[in-house]
Amino acid sequence: FPVTIGLRIAQAGLLVTSQNVSGAAVDGYSRRDANAVVNGLAGNSRLLNGTSFSIEGFTRDYSRLLESQRLVQQGKTSYSETLVHATELLDVVVADENNSLAAAVSKFFDAAGQMVASPESVPYRTALTRTAEVVVQRIIGTAESIRQVEEDSRIALRGKLTEVNQISEKLAMINVKIMAGSSTGNFTPSADLLDERDRLLMSLQRLVGGQSVVSSDQTATHYLQGIPLVEAEFAHEFVTTNLEGNVDQLQVRYR
Repeated sequence: FPVTIGLRIAQAGLLVTSQNVSGAAVDGYSRRDANAVVNGLAGNSRLLNGTSFSIEGFTRDYSRLLESQRLVQQGKTSYSETLVHATELLDVVVADENNSLAAAVSKFFDAAGQMVASPESVPYRTALTRTAEVVVQRIIGTAESIRQVEEDSRIALRGKLTEVNQISEKLAMINVKIMAGSSTGNFTPSADLLDERDRLLMSLQRLVGGQSVVSSDQTATHYLQGIPLVEAEFAHEFVTTNLEGNVDQLQVRYR
């Protein structure tokens, strides 16, 4: 019997090692440990074989502090990347010498200064007219670039909010499974559920940022500016039918 228990413990160790090797390349996978505990004590010093062991379960190598910091940093990084991507076209308009409105305005004032010094000069007048036309063209181009950025941003926003709604619903379902895994008779939810919970939280941080909180029962809540987007088994959703107004006034429908 002790040999059988020992083989089971060794088998559990091989199983968790195999999972760790396979999961090393999987995003969001946490390393597992097989925990062996004493579940039977020998009655006296002669009964060495009276001691028995068992596998208590498979747990994750996990730090809530590090994971919380990682989630916060992901939100900040995603915000910076989105800002750079959204304003890239405007950056070309401002900084590129061939398209810059600032450069055209500077040349216009240079030409105006030359004409003030010699108002009777035809070449100076011609240069002023030409630079003024360039300024007008650049203003029109800048306005079109701003309009295009706004249009692209609204299209991208609708897609992102739809994706957020889908992830929120999945996270609420995982919360339900976690609560079921924490019911009477169970020690803790499975590492698979907890890994999936953290992956979904990371996806929300990547898309919209916010604050992710893991409760004592291991369920996750995600807030956006103090408004809960996911809490326990409830997944609220963004309204994506009308995004023509101020994007700062996004609406959340509570379920």
